[in-house]
Amino acid sequence: MELTTSRLLIRELTLDDAPHVLELLNSEGFINNVGDRGVRSLEQAIEQIETRYSADYPNYGLFAVVDKESGDWLGTVSHISRPFLEFDDIGYALLPEYFGKGYAYEATEALVNWAKQKGTPALLGLVDNHNTPSQRLLEKLNFEEVGTTLMEGETTPILKYLLEL
Repeated sequence: MELTTSRLLIRELTLDDAPHVLELLNSEGFINNVGDRGVRSLEQAIEQIETRYSADYPNYGLFAVVDKESGDWLGTVSHISRPFLEFDDIGYALLPEYFGKGYAYEATEALVNWAKQKGTPALLGLVDNHNTPSQRLLEKLNFEEVGTTLMEGETTPILKYLLEL
């Protein structure tokens, strides 16, 4: 899978992305808003890409977001099917130096459009109660808050947003 926007290239993760994945997973924003994955070494980041983050099939996965002009690795977007949710969910995570520049919106909008073109009936966006920037982003993309859900292994419910495509 490869998508482009005016500024971004969205592509499948490769093992060459491991140093960036390691940095992202240990950034304060990721830990506070997504969770601590316990990935502390390059070897663990490679293992995550190989076993958990690779697009094992063409319709789902975690994808790298890269600035087309500079080649800078900005973060990730995801399209995931989880058996305990009624629809697929999308997400994003950026390195802190790229916050507030519209990249998350641009990348997520491209992924939503891609899912729509594939015939996906609806998407979910899942976000912590305290993460108001992500809540605003989902609302800007026309997602509507529809309640809460409890993620596997967690004890605190998070907000659930729905976008019918």
